[in-house]
Amino acid sequence: MGSKSNSINIKNKNFSCEENVEECYEILSENCKILWREDFEISNQKYTQVSGYIFNSQRQLLIVKNGNIWTIPGGHPENNETFLQTLNREIMEEACVKISDARYIGAVEVVEKEEKYYQLRFVAKVSELLPFKQEWEISERLFVELKDLDKYITWCHGETFQKQLNSALKIIDKKTSFFAGLSPDKKG
Repeated sequence: MGSKSNSINIKNKNFSCEENVEECYEILSENCKILWREDFEISNQKYTQVSGYIFNSQRQLLIVKNGNIWTIPGGHPENNETFLQTLNREIMEEACVKISDARYIGAVEVVEKEEKYYQLRFVAKVSELLPFKQEWEISERLFVELKDLDKYITWCHGETFQKQLNSALKIIDKKTSFFAGLSPDKKG
């Protein structure tokens, strides 16, 4: 017997749940569904993106504007980069920010047109805020209070985004020294 899929609608959001699986995919479109996998161990799986929840010393989240859309910074790996090399490069290219204490928190499993791949997520802190230069697709960077996030990222109340953010906040809350060592002139 194959696994049976059940679709449910909760608060006008669609989810797809596999039989005997506690987790449900968040349905983004007819051809795309996503699922947060905290601490997912990536080995030979295909991954297409590395992004970060980057916080300054005031516990504000770094977001960047690409066209008309605000999002967390990140992008695609290049030329055999490690996960951390991709993260550092993308944060510098998109936001002109140097980071430290990066920690892997998990992956978004994406199933698009029956192809499965992963988008890796990290949490890190700002170690140095450099003058912003618009060199790539990003037109702005901003640090926002989490309570104001929905003014910028319209999908921030989505199940998968909320789970990622909660995973990042668990790391910050565990590490009482997460923001230690940032002098006022270096903080973002």
